[in-house]
Amino acid sequence: MAQRLTITWAGTQIPWIAMTIWTAAIGTATADWLHLSNPHRFPFFATAFLIVSALAAAAIVAIVARHAARRAAVVAELVEALHTPLGWPAPSHGLISASGFKPAPRAVRRAHGIYPTKIRMHYIPAAAVKQQSSLQRLQLPSSGDNDPDTAGTNPEWLRLINSLLSENLGVSYTLSVDRRARRLTATPDTREVTEEPAAIQRLRAKVASPAMFESGATVTDYTLSDRGRITEFDVAHNISEKLARSGARMHQIERVMSKILAGRWRADFKLEHDTVHFELRPSLPRLVWPRIYPEMAGVAEAIANYKNTRFFYAYDEDRNPISWHPKTQPQRLIIGPTGSGKTSTIHTFITQAARAHWAVNIADRKNIEYRGFRDWPNVQCVATRIEDQIALIYQTWMLMKDRYEAGESGVARTEDFSPVLLVLDEFTELVKDIAAWYVKLRGSKPASETKNWPRELPIEEMVGSVLRLGRTARIHLIIGMQRPDVKYVEGENRDNLTGRQSLGRLGRQGADMLWGDYYTGTTIPPGLLGRGMAYNDHGEPVEVQNFFTPDPYKPDDLTDPVAKRVLKELRPTSCSHPRIVFDTPFDPHEDEDFHYTDYLEARVYLAEERPALDPLSPQYRFKPQLSAATAFAATSALGPNTAHHNAAPIPVTAPTRQRHTAGSDRWPGYGSPAPRMVDDLQVGDLICVDAGLGVWGILDKAPEPDPVDPNALLLSWRSADDDYDLLTVPADDSIVSRPLLDDDDQSRAA
Repeated sequence: MAQRLTITWAGTQIPWIAMTIWTAAIGTATADWLHLSNPHRFPFFATAFLIVSALAAAAIVAIVARHAARRAAVVAELVEALHTPLGWPAPSHGLISASGFKPAPRAVRRAHGIYPTKIRMHYIPAAAVKQQSSLQRLQLPSSGDNDPDTAGTNPEWLRLINSLLSENLGVSYTLSVDRRARRLTATPDTREVTEEPAAIQRLRAKVASPAMFESGATVTDYTLSDRGRITEFDVAHNISEKLARSGARMHQIERVMSKILAGRWRADFKLEHDTVHFELRPSLPRLVWPRIYPEMAGVAEAIANYKNTRFFYAYDEDRNPISWHPKTQPQRLIIGPTGSGKTSTIHTFITQAARAHWAVNIADRKNIEYRGFRDWPNVQCVATRIEDQIALIYQTWMLMKDRYEAGESGVARTEDFSPVLLVLDEFTELVKDIAAWYVKLRGSKPASETKNWPRELPIEEMVGSVLRLGRTARIHLIIGMQRPDVKYVEGENRDNLTGRQSLGRLGRQGADMLWGDYYTGTTIPPGLLGRGMAYNDHGEPVEVQNFFTPDPYKPDDLTDPVAKRVLKELRPTSCSHPRIVFDTPFDPHEDEDFHYTDYLEARVYLAEERPALDPLSPQYRFKPQLSAATAFAATSALGPNTAHHNAAPIPVTAPTRQRHTAGSDRWPGYGSPAPRMVDDLQVGDLICVDAGLGVWGILDKAPEPDPVDPNALLLSWRSADDDYDLLTVPADDSIVSRPLLDDDDQSRAA
């Protein structure tokens, strides 16, 4: 965005807003006073007429005073910029006067949108000598002294004055000198005002070239910034048939435009009208704080507003908010490796659902990611023990069944159900851990007693049931996992997980499973925390920047005062859903009467009723008891206290020297570098853009023919700093590249 000149001397200020308010207020007050003092002489219709007249007068004052304020601001800027060249030690009134203001043409329009047709400037005779150093710095060309209006005056000094006028107003002026009155008079050079900027002239030539829209194409409209830079423009052409037959050519035009103009451009083709609109493509921010919405009053308001409830969690590149509408997309899948921002995104959904007075329950497989929400209002349970997580999933499934039975029997309606959100993060690990725990549980009892037990706990079946049927019961799932699992992102589960998003870079198989092609989400550079893909309101996957919701349990997240303020504003002020705990068997290895159903069907209590089951209570019976020495060892680095002395020593061998390739540390998830033919490159591969400087970039688009050189190809690439550029290479040449690994290969490489 263009920056206006900073005014240190403001000149004559015209408070037109205050004048307008005072005119309206005084007129209205006078009308009311007349009516109250003599209601017979000034009845209601007369008072109303006086009030309308006062408002009309205020409107006239606003228009006149606003125009006067704009003119005064222009003069103030001129005084600030020209007082030194004119020889005055400081800005003051009367140095410059201007008159005959006109709207500035589009090509030269500045912030105020007007320019004066006559400017009078008073100068000190020695000013030309004092400004010689300024002339040398500006390197202004010399001009002759043949103009009778400026005869006998230093021409370089006049060039300096004219240059400053043009810089501040965007209009070239002609100067005349009155040496007796020591005054300069500037009038616009109308030929310069109407002349089209050089940037537009160049643009017109480019759009009509064979590489772009061919002959006959023209720029029909354009917009310039305050600094004269092109920000958007329209083109009319005659090649809609060619563009319709080859969508690749439209991409080529868009990328070539980004090459010949500063910035990254995007095009909106309207083939039915033979036009295209170009505008600068905005860049996504690196950090976006979550939106703060009004808190709902309680469960009744949450139920009443359920159909219209949306949880906003990201912005696209146009700053359009991206939201989750649970009514139409009841279940949600979030994919993201460690360090991508997945957990912070889930924090956003948790805080917004709690603020909407939904009942929120969390299965925290990592045991530490959601501890800060244990005391968060409307978060009923943060289950960290595997036993509690099993009970939480089972009880949620039973709640769904109970709601269906209540609806079928007629004792309740769907509209009566309060919304429930169940978060299952690290779901793949959760399922594996439950399976391993159940094997150990069965092994702790004789086979004769467990022969009627199921081979596996039906946890996955319960989750699948909630995915299919939870919508009607107003029970919603958020499933988080690090890598796409074919079991959950294909087939029936994929159809039920209609709300999908990914964070970080995807492999090609993961992109196909989530978005239906092998390229979407594969070009996101590493290190962009919170960057990912999501569906917009039109059902299209777009790149987004997810909100960063701090973790209440991590001090590092709270070092920023903004983070503290955001968490304070996100926290609900009242609680509609008190915390709950599950009464699972304490130690099954010493209790011979336990059964696997004791965990599934564990009774639910309010946390305040059973402090022994409450993780926030000092009486919590499942809290690990660690000695001071163990705690010290856990917080320290490896040393003698943490070594296993009874383990066999590992023989030490000479370290093997590994060869580090360019970009190997900054670009994880790619194969070894090797020369590859340009035609063999795929979107998402890493290419060496500059071997001498070690610059690498992600191939953002498939190689396309160069519209200028038929024997070359254009490679659109994306840097680690999220910048875009083009590289032209011979079509039959090779380039050093590193192929994008699939998700399984990336995990093995890591």
